[in-house]
Amino acid sequence: MANNTGRNTAPFADTCERWENDIQTTHNPGAGKDRNGFNVLGLGCEEQQKSGFYSFITSIRNRRFPIVDEERGFVMSFAFFEHTGAVPPVTISTGQTFPAPFLSPLTFQISGLFQIRKGKIDQIEAVLNTVPYGMRSDDWDR
Repeated sequence: MANNTGRNTAPFADTCERWENDIQTTHNPGAGKDRNGFNVLGLGCEEQQKSGFYSFITSIRNRRFPIVDEERGFVMSFAFFEHTGAVPPVTISTGQTFPAPFLSPLTFQISGLFQIRKGKIDQIEAVLNTVPYGMRSDDWDR
């Protein structure tokens, strides 16, 4: 997702849904801000990535090992999504341009649970927490 302008995407099932902090963030046009006829939350998982909207995520850090349950098809991961707040306006694949959602530095600490079926991501459950910009996972150990 980091710096993704829509040129690539993860392997998503057609039935993929994503929930973040108990809010459905796919196929949910009523949950998001409409930007001149474009609402990223109304799209499916793959369409969101192909749109290029998430190019404002400047980096993703993950130094923890994911937890994998191959038998049930679950992967749990922990990461930090960095937003420098200094990215230019977001231009999506249709050519539309929008201001970046975050105009100052911001870091999200994210835990994500992914359900994999037949080699594709089918469900995503994520919990996001805002932490100080650039925070490292070992900062809690101090």
